[in-house]
Amino acid sequence: MQQTARVSEGGEVNQLGHGTQINGLSGSAAIGLVVAAMSIALAAALAFTMLKSPGNSRSGSPAAYTGKQSAQMSSSAYPGSGQLAGSANGVKVVLSMPREGGLDASKYLPTDEEEREYFNKIGAAAEKPDYSAFAARQHLVPVGSDSYKLTITNASDSEIRVVNIRPVLLQREAPVNEVLYYPCCGAGGEESVVATLNLDDPQPYLAQGMADYFAGHSVPISPGDAFDIFIHAKTLKYYCTYSLDVQYIDSAGNPQHLEVLRPDWRTGNRAPFEVTAMLAVGGTYQREYMPKLPGPTASWRDGYYVRSDNQLVRD
Repeated sequence: MQQTARVSEGGEVNQLGHGTQINGLSGSAAIGLVVAAMSIALAAALAFTMLKSPGNSRSGSPAAYTGKQSAQMSSSAYPGSGQLAGSANGVKVVLSMPREGGLDASKYLPTDEEEREYFNKIGAAAEKPDYSAFAARQHLVPVGSDSYKLTITNASDSEIRVVNIRPVLLQREAPVNEVLYYPCCGAGGEESVVATLNLDDPQPYLAQGMADYFAGHSVPISPGDAFDIFIHAKTLKYYCTYSLDVQYIDSAGNPQHLEVLRPDWRTGNRAPFEVTAMLAVGGTYQREYMPKLPGPTASWRDGYYVRSDNQLVRD
């Protein structure tokens, strides 16, 4: 049985100015752009393919939710499509990533050769044999916020009770300022979330409104049942990395901890979650990449990019 809760949470990202147009991709000027857009487009395409593949049918968006006791239920023991993010003692956590589009940042500056290799045609770059290695070097990080769903499934023989989920091993640094990538292909928007995780808070917690979701509240999960929670993590100040600690009580009354890490869709390996703030007004990105289409009916496969260097963030 699946429990799905939900609460609305808005978020905005300031857009930056445009730079000099580079048609077709001339050297280092336009090609670096495609890296960003390509990664975003490919990630969306691969995610869509995974979600539509047999055995990975994805459930629709959760129904509107008004209160912790009105959770929607489903008969699927493994509801949301995604990848294993943690498991121990018969409890499994699967993470699915509803985020599509949005700004991304990277500490890696693509070389001129990489721009020529991967940015000339958005639709062709991902098909090249070394693209996965390049995407790993690129290591895109969501800007401003990140959304994902955790599905906690009790595959043990007795009931457990989830009492808290909180970030641990949280590291905060100055926001990424090397490269900013704008979204392409018209992607945008995020699925609704159950709780907001404000990583700028000295002691971050999962919140509905201003209240701690788990304050005086726990979630029982019977054997074979599952609990879904949509998390909207955000920061306005830092580049953050963290993992999640799912805290629950087993049937014997013993407290247990389960570490949750973000799976890499390319390799299946797990690593800390990441999100970076947009630079404050007056900050400077070393590069920005803005995707463009040659005409109103053109395909994103034929897109080109505008590269701008040393761009100042303005209101």
